Amino acid sequence: MRKLLFVISLILIGLIFIIVFIIIEKPAIYNKTNITELVGPIKIHDQNISGEIRESQIWSGNIHVTGDTWTVPEATITVLPGTNIYLAAGRDDQNRGMAGSAAEREDPIDTEEYDKTHININARIIAKGLPNQKILFTSDAPEKTFADWACISLNEGSILDNTVVEYGGNCGLDSTVCGECSNVTISNSIIRHVLWGCVTLGGSSATVINNEIYDCGHEGVDTQSGGGMPVIRNNVIKYSANGLMLNENSFPLVENNTIIDNAIGINAWGSGGKIINNYISSPNGPPNDWVYKNYVYRRDAPRSHTNSCPDSDDINLGCPETEARVGIITLPTTTAEIINNTIENVEEEIRMEG
Repeated sequence: MRKLLFVISLILIGLIFIIVFIIIEKPAIYNKTNITELVGPIKIHDQNISGEIRESQIWSGNIHVTGDTWTVPEATITVLPGTNIYLAAGRDDQNRGMAGSAAEREDPIDTEEYDKTHININARIIAKGLPNQKILFTSDAPEKTFADWACISLNEGSILDNTVVEYGGNCGLDSTVCGECSNVTISNSIIRHVLWGCVTLGGSSATVINNEIYDCGHEGVDTQSGGGMPVIRNNVIKYSANGLMLNENSFPLVENNTIIDNAIGINAWGSGGKIINNYISSPNGPPNDWVYKNYVYRRDAPRSHTNSCPDSDDINLGCPETEARVGIITLPTTTAEIINNTIENVEEEIRMEG
């Protein structure tokens, strides 16, 4: 009997030694990230959200974002079908911000004050709605307007499907932060009522397919330098200064899009890639000038038939000239293949600038 107790004691001592060794030598096993992996993401339902998110979360119900919200690299925000996400309009309890770098320095949202009082979300977001249960990202204002919040930046691996995104400022959705990533997808969604760009791709190779994108101040979709090869296919893009703004050193595939009533259908500003089988028509042009509060943007303003210049002596107010509606603009440096596009109801089908 004593021998048995002795053996059991040795076994228990050995187990205790092993456990202590693991805790001392392998503390990462017990850190928050790995515990989250074991027990699953935190469920967030009908709550307020603001600040840094350190662990993956699942959002449902009505989520009220009250300030800038960002995730650590290993965390993901998953949004369930039918969820409504309300971003505080003109308020940000994080009070973070800095002046931007937009070309138009008088831009009223290119200021530290605006950035500190308007919400940015920067995260890997998996938001997969359903046709009858779309996920909504919108302003919480009773009377919503352009630039109620700043931007939603999509980190690598983000997927938005069957969502509605509206009333952003600098952008609606932006994949610039993921660098040259190719695994960001925006599909079957509505992105609208955004002061600058509804979808900003930066140098990424994101996929933008089967969306309705409209009422975007500067452009429906843009690409920036960085060598990205995004796929922009089967979208309806309308009511903006530029349907698509394709900047130099980007190589998008722009295919089978319907581009309606924009001032410029496609602005291939030195881009490469392929622009094929798109339908471009602008019988009316954008329904509104590109205006924020009392500021009428003087650069890249919509080439609409009407020109809303305010009756004011303020020299900071832009006053864009009325210009012809154009199907496609290119530069001498544009290398994109432009093939089989249908262009009608414009004053200039293709214009070479520069």
